[in-house]
Amino acid sequence: MLRQKIFLVSFVLVVLALVFFGCSSGGGSNNGGGDNNGNGGGNNGDGFDFSVYIGRWKSVDLKPAIEITVQSQIGGGDSYLYYKGKTTCSIFNAGYVNITDSDDDLLGDKFILAHKTTIGDTITDTFHVRAREEYEDELLGTLANELLVDGFLSDANTLRVENLEMSRQETGFSYTFDSEGEGDYLLFTKQ
Repeated sequence: MLRQKIFLVSFVLVVLALVFFGCSSGGGSNNGGGDNNGNGGGNNGDGFDFSVYIGRWKSVDLKPAIEITVQSQIGGGDSYLYYKGKTTCSIFNAGYVNITDSDDDLLGDKFILAHKTTIGDTITDTFHVRAREEYEDELLGTLANELLVDGFLSDANTLRVENLEMSRQETGFSYTFDSEGEGDYLLFTKQ
């Protein structure tokens, strides 16, 4: 739990620094299209297509399985967007947690966030999901089930996850994955 809090605080500080101070040095195109060749749309005019995240992402060879449904944009700025959607996993009481229009806060219990930075001519993107539910148990008090996913797109249909944490407090189930570096990722594929 301490590791999870340290990770979340570190993540929040990095994103806040990027949001407030920016990290764009130009270098992106103003083609108005989805990729750097002008294909597609929804790129905020700099060659980065945030719409590539929209869809259903399923974990590959992970137990319990996770599905993240990314729907429409609900907030954000030039370098980051929040989305509404749904996370589906057996750790949750109903089997899923909805992420709604009001879930656009990095410090909140639920969010789907896409973030991009431009360093020179290179655009780097990251993808973050947090889904947390709390509920009352007569004997144990307030319990929580939580899923955290941090990764990046390797292509339009593959999400490489560098960090993943999931837990179900009632049963004591906990799973943590931290990438050891290049080639060591969990995969999610777009359906």
